[in-house]
Amino acid sequence: MTAPTYPPSPYPPMPPPQGRPATVTIASALLFVVAVAQVVFGILAFSALSKAGDVYDVAYSGTEFANLGSTVVAFAVVLVVLYLIIGIGLGLLGFFDLRGKQPARVITWIVSGLLMCCAVIVPQTAVVLITDFASAISGNATGTSRLPTQRELDALLDGSVPGWFDSLGVWFTLFALPALIAVVILLAVPPSNRFFRKPAAGWNPYQQPGYPGGYVPSGYGQPYPGAYPPPGAVPGGQPGPGQPG
Repeated sequence: MTAPTYPPSPYPPMPPPQGRPATVTIASALLFVVAVAQVVFGILAFSALSKAGDVYDVAYSGTEFANLGSTVVAFAVVLVVLYLIIGIGLGLLGFFDLRGKQPARVITWIVSGLLMCCAVIVPQTAVVLITDFASAISGNATGTSRLPTQRELDALLDGSVPGWFDSLGVWFTLFALPALIAVVILLAVPPSNRFFRKPAAGWNPYQQPGYPGGYVPSGYGQPYPGAYPPPGAVPGGQPGPGQPG
């Protein structure tokens, strides 16, 4: 029995699966770098603020601000724990972004937006607590005890807190803020959208069995059953009228 023939498939070859675009790779790499920067800044800020708190305990002893040094140390502890958590979280987001997880991309946008504000406010607050502490609390003084001036505090802090700490906050902000903006943009461009978009589930005409490559020829939903005779043949395998024997 002659096998049926079919016209060539009009469907174009199915494109190969797309790999991870460079935009996602760069965005994830920036997340990893920002995560490391967060942890490093948190550790350095904790070291500087804890030393400054010990100096303030001595400098403000016997005044109405005698406990402010301990408050600064507590703030330093909270700060380093917060930055450690943020660093770990950014690392995990970068890992799942590389794997094309859409929820990770959405969370990355939200977290990046929040960190853009924190990248300015928190570092500058830590710097003010060291470089301008006396001026910051002088307006709240109500007692009669003499408070140390900022120059006197600077002399006490000299040798305990590194002089470059105030510049550290500025450099951290100048790096973290543009990096987070770049992450948001890189994860929103079209190549990233295609990478994170999941294929729709359901029937796919490009992936039907029975044909080489899984393609379905135009006009035929399924392969012609082998039990059926070809067109023009009669039951029993005999040629029909007008057909060659």
